[in-house]
Amino acid sequence: LSSLLIKADGRVDKEEIKLVQSFFISTFGNSKSKKLFGDLKSRTDIPSDLNSLTKIIKKKLNPSKHYSILQFLFSLSAVDGVISKSEEEYIYNIGRSLGFTDERLDSIKNQFIRGKRKTQSKKYNQETIDALRVLGLKAGVSVSEIKTAYRTLAKEFHPDKLFGMSEGIINLAKEKFQLIQNSYEYLNKHYV
Repeated sequence: LSSLLIKADGRVDKEEIKLVQSFFISTFGNSKSKKLFGDLKSRTDIPSDLNSLTKIIKKKLNPSKHYSILQFLFSLSAVDGVISKSEEEYIYNIGRSLGFTDERLDSIKNQFIRGKRKTQSKKYNQETIDALRVLGLKAGVSVSEIKTAYRTLAKEFHPDKLFGMSEGIINLAKEKFQLIQNSYEYLNKHYV
């Protein structure tokens, strides 16, 4: 999935490759990562179409882990500073195949585009808009909607919830959990 995503926008970015390599190293260790990459390069039986890949994921992984895959893919696509339309489409196709709605995929994606878009809002500053995006929300929502979104995301990203996952996924979740907490705290103080 990572290889196909890296190629989805028509160019291979070094930052994307570095992110995948560092994820594998933090998850499996340096020597096992080298072996895995070597094995993957030499294998010809790995499908390259999304339907086959998502069938394998559904068969081999508990559905509670699917969220982490999408989170990693959005993180990978955003590492170069831009989530291209083709990368977004690729991830959305995977997400839909795994049973996610577009609304839920929007929410996940918004966590990775902080500060990338400028607001035209006269009522809210950019930091407020960014904090709302982290929670998957738009300006004008109620305080109770902010609280509900926070609770939902905090449960999903809480490090204790990811017991048994790789160290790389847990570290990514910890970063996102902290970002979610910071955004919620900011909105509690500044959202009107």
